[in-house]
Formats: sequence, C-alpha cells, structure tokens
Amino acid sequence: NIATISADGKILHEIDLDKVKSSYEIPVEQDGKHNVVLVENGSISMLSADCPDKLCVKQGSISHSGYPIVCLPNKVIVEIK
Repeated sequence: NIATISADGKILHEIDLDKVKSSYEIPVEQDGKHNVVLVENGSISMLSADCPDKLCVKQGSISHSGYPIVCLPNKVIVEIK
C-alpha cells in the first residue's frame, strides 16, 4: 500500500504504509494553507486542516485504494495506490 500526498497537483510524499513502524505526522503547507496528515502502519488520515468545512478531517483514515481524502479548499489529496 503506497500512499501519496499531493498539493496543487504535485506529489509531495510517497509512503509505503506496510513499512511504517510507528505513527507520525506530516505537515503540508500550500499557499498559506495548512494541513496535517497522520501516517500509521497500514492507514493514513487527515489529522487537521484550516479549511472551513473540515470534511477531509471528518472522513477518517483510509487503508485501501479507491477512496481518496480530498481537501478541496486547500488543494491537498491523500490517496493509496
């Protein structure tokens, strides 16, 4: 399970979720907007975002391809390929 974090169409991080030993956070800053992604063994989620609706945070974690986490106002996408 390879997770990608992209902002404004550019891939910023690629993470092999099966090789994660302990959880950690990745801050994502794009055009003055802020998101924090939480990486865990086998899953990934949007921990926080400064967007108005916080739908990306409310979505919870994903562990399979098919359902990306999208923060539309901040142009951040987290997905598993």
